[in-house]
Amino acid sequence: MAELATLTLDGDLDSGFSVRLEICLEGASPYVQVKGELPPAPAVLQRLVDWQTRYRGLPLTTRIQPKATLHKGSQYQRQDCQMAAIALKEALLRWLESDAFRPIDQRLREALTHQRPARILLRTADARVYQLPWHHWDLIERYPNIDVSFGNLIFEQGVALPTATPKARILAILGHRDGIDVEADRQRLSRLDAAVTFLVEPPRQALNDQLWEQPWDILFFAGHSRTEGE
Repeated sequence: MAELATLTLDGDLDSGFSVRLEICLEGASPYVQVKGELPPAPAVLQRLVDWQTRYRGLPLTTRIQPKATLHKGSQYQRQDCQMAAIALKEALLRWLESDAFRPIDQRLREALTHQRPARILLRTADARVYQLPWHHWDLIERYPNIDVSFGNLIFEQGVALPTATPKARILAILGHRDGIDVEADRQRLSRLDAAVTFLVEPPRQALNDQLWEQPWDILFFAGHSRTEGE
């Protein structure tokens, strides 16, 4: 059975979090319960804003395929964006090394193993936490069998649950289709009991708007992609 580690973060990035860790086998009662804290994270917030600003400022392309050549200005903007991403990663790691969070970090490392698959569920009401690069947490890099997912605090806040299960929200991007039958993917997605939004070879700005402004459950892409340089 897979292990589930639930990290409940009560608070926000501006004022800090009280943190509760519960570890259990999927579907069973917790066998580990630890409390800790994460301090306010102004540096993390600033680095997140810096990176988002630089990412959104990258030059737009007309389709989801890069231009054959890149101007020097575009290269500098990409480099600035990459440096901002590195600064965000480093700020996140320093935040997670806080003394008040160390008991939780250590207990996680003691409980998780390389042999058994595991999932870390981060629960918080601060949606900005979801935008942080958690895949760079050295705990997750050390245990490649760990998946990270996110949830809110709806159960702890006593909000009434809806009687009907909401449909999954899927953003389906259909890119350059040369030699690929993306129409078959579109038909299969259309038959799902889900709320599917299709973007067919969208401009960069339309893609950014959808990715950043909507709460998607699943991102689907079909088509060609290509990377130039780094």
